[in-house]
Amino acid sequence: MRDYSKLGGYLQRIGRSAVTLSFSQISEIVGSLPPSAYKYQAWWANQVNNHHPQTKACRDFGFRTEGLDIPGRKITFRKV
Repeated sequence: MRDYSKLGGYLQRIGRSAVTLSFSQISEIVGSLPPSAYKYQAWWANQVNNHHPQTKACRDFGFRTEGLDIPGRKITFRKV
């Protein structure tokens, strides 16, 4: 089972305002990503009404996603 709070904790511990991670790095932190993360921009969305656990975990730790690069399999998380 994936624990997306581990991602939020990781971002917080780094202590930077922006962190770019590859999908494989994120998989190592949370315990794998589902296939939809590799295909759909919406999976990484920041909307408040997005009930995905990964979105909630990032918001709970004060981060939002930006700079999604699905073909390059990386994304930036920015402290808000």
